[in-house]
Amino acid sequence: MSARYHQKPNLTEQQIGNERMILDEHGDRVHVLNDTAAFIWDCMKEPAAPDVIETRLRANYSVPATTDVAASIRRTITELLKKGLVVALEDSPA
Repeated sequence: MSARYHQKPNLTEQQIGNERMILDEHGDRVHVLNDTAAFIWDCMKEPAAPDVIETRLRANYSVPATTDVAASIRRTITELLKKGLVVALEDSPA
């Protein structure tokens, strides 16, 4: 079973320079994402698995194959989950 992640609905976002501001659905918290975290966030507009996000990130940022970005993606997803900005969707086993 593998997890995919999706942006939580009813969040408002605004781009300011290289940062993205996300306002939660209750309007009482603002979350600021740097450029890379915002890219990961954008990948989750539709449900996406970490390996798909990694492929997109490597292509967009021309990351060398020897660079371990998977751990950074997992950390970013974990933080977005903790902040309630994304939800995990479990895929059924084949």
